[in-house]
Amino acid sequence: MSYTPENVIRLARAEVGYREGRDNDTKFNRSFGQIPGYPANGYGYPWCQSFQSVIHKAAGGRPNTDFPWTAGCAAATSWAKSRGRFYSQPRVGDLVMFGANGGTHVELVVAVESGRIKTIGGNTNDNGSANGDGVYEKWVTKSSRIHGYVRPAYAAGGSGGGDTSVTEGQAGGDGTWRVTKGQTLGGIAALLGVSVGAIVALNPSITNPDRINEGQTLKVPAKTGEANKPTTPAEKPTKPTGKPESGGYTVKSGDTLGAIAAKHGVSLAALLKANEGRFPNPDLILAGQKVNIPGKGQPALTGGQETAKPSPVTPVTPPPVTEKPGKPAEKPAEKPAECKCEHKHHHKHEHGCKDRDKGDQEKPKPTVKPLKEGQKVKPLKEGQKVTTLTEGEKSKPTKTQGTSLDQWIEQAREELRKNGDKVPSAAAIKARIMTESSGNPKAINNWDSNAKKGTPSKGLIQTIDPTFRAYKLAHLSDDPYDPVSNIVAGVRYANATYKAVGGFEGIAFKKGGY
Repeated sequence: MSYTPENVIRLARAEVGYREGRDNDTKFNRSFGQIPGYPANGYGYPWCQSFQSVIHKAAGGRPNTDFPWTAGCAAATSWAKSRGRFYSQPRVGDLVMFGANGGTHVELVVAVESGRIKTIGGNTNDNGSANGDGVYEKWVTKSSRIHGYVRPAYAAGGSGGGDTSVTEGQAGGDGTWRVTKGQTLGGIAALLGVSVGAIVALNPSITNPDRINEGQTLKVPAKTGEANKPTTPAEKPTKPTGKPESGGYTVKSGDTLGAIAAKHGVSLAALLKANEGRFPNPDLILAGQKVNIPGKGQPALTGGQETAKPSPVTPVTPPPVTEKPGKPAEKPAEKPAECKCEHKHHHKHEHGCKDRDKGDQEKPKPTVKPLKEGQKVKPLKEGQKVTTLTEGEKSKPTKTQGTSLDQWIEQAREELRKNGDKVPSAAAIKARIMTESSGNPKAINNWDSNAKKGTPSKGLIQTIDPTFRAYKLAHLSDDPYDPVSNIVAGVRYANATYKAVGGFEGIAFKKGGY
């Protein structure tokens, strides 16, 4: 079956008249999957979004590629916004999102007229009541209740979708992109499968990647995968003589990459190139981060110009303990022992727990001094043992920076991103925090069921100690009241527990506990 608006509408219309069972138990939730903590053995959750997910999948859509596969409206809205698929005006086949942040309700648009749209939705009614009980087709007046429209990536040829606003260019093989309301460079880049730096390099007029305007036309890489290949300059860049002089800059509160580039007299494209891989989201930089500034001996880059490649460097291998002490080396790779702690999950002992089958621990090894700059070392021989750091010599936990809630949230998002975790929006984290603790990092709940068990909820996102220890990152603070460490643990817990509704983002705006 071709994934088109017509086929989605046909399948949805066939369900009109369906009524839910007791406690929201429906065949759509049964098809979507269980969510722990809800009635009916985990199938009794609100089902307006799960209805849409199941229908779109049955019509041939690819979950989380063509449409948001989730049971949470907020998660569906976030999915679309991050991919440039969220619009202010409807088309047939769109999902209309209701309420604050699009997190209250969803229905399928089947017809559009001036001032109103016709929809098919689950967990709704046709009498205006707030209590939905089935699948209905009805007319809905356009109003402030509508947050916007999610546009699935329908197959080409469908009358309602398939439009990404990209047209192939002529000279240079580049296309163009017309910016719509709410889009960011990061979202456009994610939709095209290219880097933000690649788009900036084609648009030298962009001096601040945090700011683009609705209606603005951007040049974009024509083909996915070619965006990261530098264009060939008319002349090869002059190779700098001697050792390039490069400078560094420490980010201050309120800085942006565009402003830093302007301050140091370099182009934004050159700055991004000099920091390639360091800022996956150039819209997000944190106070205290280091930014490489192209120096006098390092030519500033324009467009797709390449820097001269440095001479190959032979990897340095740590020395054996019999030689002059150098940088400690890791033990040869081996299969990690199975974690036997109660909070067992798929990780590599990030939480720092010790294997319980080790028995008596060996005595600490001698301290190994760090390598000096330029020091030569001999490679290890196969099977040779090396000295490792003792527990007391391991690096200290990363300190929380900043004193405001917004700064803590951004640092936590950066830690999640670096760890490869799913990163919710700052708005979602803040909403959850305000519900849980009103923004007080020292908050503690001494009255609920967890407190009666001796494990009260603590901190900004109100985690209990076992959950905090299970989901915190090893290099962050062990203190559950530490703002950043608490946020990170709470987000990772929700991502793991509520996958069916999009993880943390899916429960962020829910009232009450999580």
